Amino acid sequence: MPVISESKILFNKEVFSLLSLYIISALIRLKINFSTEFIGGNNGAYYLLLNRTLIENGTLVYKEFPLLFYLQSYIALIPIKLNLLNVSQSIDFVSRVFDSIVPPLSIFPAYLLVNKIIKQNKLAKISVASLSVLHFTFFILISDFQKNSLGLLWLFWLLYFLLELNNNVNKKNIFGAIIFFVLIGLTHFGCFGVAVSIVVLNIIIKFLDNKSPLKLVKIFLIASLTITLSFAIVYLISPWRYESLIEIIKTIFNKPIILKVLNKEPVLSPLDLFQIFVVNTLAVISLLVIIKKKNVEHKNYLLLMIIISFVLSSPLLNIEIAQRLYFISLITMIPLIAFLYEQIDSLVLKKVVIVLVLALIFFSVLFNVTRPVYSNMNKKIYDKVLDLRSHIPMEKRTLIVARHGLEYWLKWILRNDTIREEDLTSIYWRWYKNIYFVHQKKDKPPFGPAGIFGKQFSEPAIPENSKLIYSNDYFDLYKSNTLPID
Repeated sequence: MPVISESKILFNKEVFSLLSLYIISALIRLKINFSTEFIGGNNGAYYLLLNRTLIENGTLVYKEFPLLFYLQSYIALIPIKLNLLNVSQSIDFVSRVFDSIVPPLSIFPAYLLVNKIIKQNKLAKISVASLSVLHFTFFILISDFQKNSLGLLWLFWLLYFLLELNNNVNKKNIFGAIIFFVLIGLTHFGCFGVAVSIVVLNIIIKFLDNKSPLKLVKIFLIASLTITLSFAIVYLISPWRYESLIEIIKTIFNKPIILKVLNKEPVLSPLDLFQIFVVNTLAVISLLVIIKKKNVEHKNYLLLMIIISFVLSSPLLNIEIAQRLYFISLITMIPLIAFLYEQIDSLVLKKVVIVLVLALIFFSVLFNVTRPVYSNMNKKIYDKVLDLRSHIPMEKRTLIVARHGLEYWLKWILRNDTIREEDLTSIYWRWYKNIYFVHQKKDKPPFGPAGIFGKQFSEPAIPENSKLIYSNDYFDLYKSNTLPID
């Protein structure tokens, strides 16, 4: 009779635990993604729109980081070719399912990462790793943050391979780090910016540990090459993002978010504020521990995580940049919690850490299972949008201006060019023959700069000399005949 070793049984228990956590996370995301009649979130239609243009025209309607859209659109072609669903139905279904089952795969690289830091206690390893897929931030990034969620998956893998590289420089780890760095570069602008910062800082910390002048020259060349290639990737994939990147570098600390918070402006949700506090606290305590103990395992890697944590959760960031970075701080929070747990000598304190982690997971899951889910679209609104079609010319030189989030649904339904007011400039009155403004009067979801907290996104201002050409229960449609003064 074959003998099954204890280590193999333990391994199987760990795999079973990770698979269970993956399934739980995927089921919660499925529940959220399918809670609304139309895809949820403020920008959910953005993903439907780009997938449709890729299927119908072979190109993306916007110059975007393309990987997610290519993956989803090719999968959506399967039920379309089999005549199981029409184009719109297939895109909607695949987008929701993909967003539900792929991002939770983050549990596996997160566990591999934590397993390198925590030496004993399987419960602690699994508990800390499960934050990667059961933390409230992970569930907020659903429907209209699909690129962000996929980017986090690649980032966890990149962090794992960088930790491996710090311990063992070999072809496998170098290849793994490069592969996931490239995947991030094809997926999401914000995650790619963070990945570039992580890689460059990792190079700097690693070589500064050696005082050789030749090493310093090498670090400068490698870091410069990484930054140059990264800028080139952004420019080739999304030229408008390249301009945005230059603007971010110039304005990163303009009008810091802490001033808005102190002025009680509702620019961040309470959950964002909690995340900022937790990540900064973990980074400060971790730094103090490293300074006190000096010789700790993975010291350079942990210093990297601490620096990135301070950057991602800085209260000095510009509001626009801060809202794009705070959610990514989840990736540095996990190795820092694992490090602090491993440094604690008291068994009682170790248990306290596990209890706190499990409590955070419990309340994160409870909040996201019970919270209301909103969409910018429902059947009544959809029908009222269709009523606008007979009053708007179906030609390329027609532009519709709407509030943020609604503009993607109008483009999805009416197939006209759309834009939000913030991006509107005087040149559009020369490019387009017809410019329409749409005001929604009721059933607006509570989306705004701080998510579902704080004030809503405002309807676009109507230019002077505009004419009301149609009105129904839900919408007013104005035509702008002349370029406004402002």
